Amino acid sequence: MSEPPRGDATAAGQRATRSVSGLPRGFPRSEVGAVEAGVSYVASIPEVHRMTSADRWAYTHDAMLDPPSKARLDADAAASPLRSAASDCHPELGAYRVLAASPDQALVDYWMPCLMGTADTHMRWQMGRMALRWDADDWRVAEMTRGPFDQLVTPAEQGNPVTTFAERLELLGDGWELFADATDEWPVGPPAGGVW
Repeated sequence: MSEPPRGDATAAGQRATRSVSGLPRGFPRSEVGAVEAGVSYVASIPEVHRMTSADRWAYTHDAMLDPPSKARLDADAAASPLRSAASDCHPELGAYRVLAASPDQALVDYWMPCLMGTADTHMRWQMGRMALRWDADDWRVAEMTRGPFDQLVTPAEQGNPVTTFAERLELLGDGWELFADATDEWPVGPPAGGVW
């Protein structure tokens, strides 16, 4: 059976030309660049919550068009369960959909599994819509919303972050694409205890 088609954008943000606080930035002024900038931002949220205050502000200030205050970022990070070293998001196990794109703005939907937790790691599916704007020679997140996703799309085995390529696209429907570097294998094996 042939593999479902893949899009050109990578989950790993391979087109980034620079980094801020160790995370990819500097994406090309293209549809693919917008997708990679947006997905890189969403997938990095657990890591951003673990950063020092200065690094968190530097990255968020660079990646967002209108970032929250430094005090708000620090308060959100302090209260977040994503601060755990076990928390991580995996866009390579997800998919994306471009709703609109021009040289100056893009609207992108995303879907990916994230591991969350401290002592007990559990799986959560992230799904939403992101508006991006081209500003000061890079794509920046203008807004993140739930979009039209009142009901989260989850695979039959909700606690398993690995789905087949075909299952992803069948679940999500028209317009969704796999990332160019999509995988159907868990990168590091199950978390300690073998429970997602």
